[in-house]
Amino acid sequence: MYELPFAATHRRADAAMHAPASRYSAGMAEFFKTSTLWVVDFRYEGRPRRWFRAFAPGVDVRAEMARELHALHGGLARLGEVRPATDDEERQHLRGEAPPNVYCPTGR
Repeated sequence: MYELPFAATHRRADAAMHAPASRYSAGMAEFFKTSTLWVVDFRYEGRPRRWFRAFAPGVDVRAEMARELHALHGGLARLGEVRPATDDEERQHLRGEAPPNVYCPTGR
């Protein structure tokens, strides 16, 4: 099997990174318009955590988050409350003004 030299693969990846964002951003914008922002509370190693996640309509969010947490953390994470974000929470999240996660050492 023929392998491309590093420089060729690097140029290809670099070109993909700098491709026009309109295709990607248009798709993401459309997804976000039709999606719902959810608040996901869970415990990791016994400590409370909170994530905000956007999901398309019709998705079983609880089941999806249970699968994701299990894939990421195995038995160390336990799913808690899963609910749609309030208007204030969504507004704060979109503006980047959501209160920091005081339970997370990085503050995120």
